[in-house]
Amino acid sequence: MRHGTVLCALVVREEESMLIGSRRAGTRKAASPRGRKVLLVSAATLAAALGATTAVSAQDNLLTINGRGLPLGAGSPTRPLAKDLSFRVEVHPPGGVLPAPFERYRIVIQGGRVYPRVLPSCSVAKAAAADHARRCQSARVGTGTVDIWYGAPKDPIATTPSCRIFSTFYNLGSGLAIRLDINERSRCPVAALPRNVLVANFIRPRLGGKAASGIEFTVPPELRHIAGLSIVVKSLTGKFRRVLGQARVAGTKRSVGYFSSVACANRSQRLVAVSAVDENGLSYRARARVPC
Repeated sequence: MRHGTVLCALVVREEESMLIGSRRAGTRKAASPRGRKVLLVSAATLAAALGATTAVSAQDNLLTINGRGLPLGAGSPTRPLAKDLSFRVEVHPPGGVLPAPFERYRIVIQGGRVYPRVLPSCSVAKAAAADHARRCQSARVGTGTVDIWYGAPKDPIATTPSCRIFSTFYNLGSGLAIRLDINERSRCPVAALPRNVLVANFIRPRLGGKAASGIEFTVPPELRHIAGLSIVVKSLTGKFRRVLGQARVAGTKRSVGYFSSVACANRSQRLVAVSAVDENGLSYRARARVPC
């Protein structure tokens, strides 16, 4: 039943109730405007609540995430377990049409812990340089891909062209430099990006009641709209190598990984989560359970 139908039915029922009550009292008194106003407000509030519930449900279905960390195992806060990591985020536009470009992202791993000091760091300026591979070689922690659609809002994704951007992750100390490159395999509408490095900050939220680690980053306007086209992410992938080093943990010097695990949801699984906000302010999120 539509909200408007619900509203009309409630108003009619209220008027009928008032008329019946008046007849029983021997009078035909008209329905109170104040009572009708209160009822209208209540029905409108109910309709708004129903609409909000529907919107949240649709937003939850836009993204999916999957991931893996090896070797398997939870580790502990006093004995972190070094891991290599991989993840994949996919976008599934509702209605099969191009959504608004995403402005902010957050990716979180339950029980994850980052030890950036086990590797040398690189600067954003060096990561943006033409010879970044040489200048930031010792700070390289992983690689990935960003598949994008480019077109106009509401274009059918079945016929919207896409291209692939290649990413390289460098340790900044407080986060990651995400270097973005286009090559002959990309099939993109431009030969070079107007900005080739994003800064992802490390965060330490909680996920599923457990300590967690992750990254969050913002995509600037010049990467959301290029050559008059909207740029919408189709999928994100990342693969991070297992890097070992020494760090002080609970007062004891131990061997840890750049990415390590200190907990899981249980003995066999951990949670991974992704959230994104588009340039219209709408939020989207997804969670998944992956092997611990």
